[in-house]
Amino acid sequence: MVCGFRSLHWCVTDLCACCCMTVLFSIEEAKQKAEYDKMLLLAEEKKAATRETIQTLREEFQRLITRNNELPPHLALSRKVEY
Repeated sequence: MVCGFRSLHWCVTDLCACCCMTVLFSIEEAKQKAEYDKMLLLAEEKKAATRETIQTLREEFQRLITRNNELPPHLALSRKVEY
């Protein structure tokens, strides 16, 4: 079956529309990926900051434990947990 001029025109139009939709989907996918990557980066930065905070608190806790252990027994805090 041979396409007539009009049907050929519609075939080309449909092909162009298809290509445009592919480009639009590619642009949309790129935007979504960029947004997702940004979200992951922010999450990693937040985790890194939390890890730094935890490390700082651990170091401070160790300093307090050391200071507590250096105190005379009647002034030192007990580390036993009573329920």
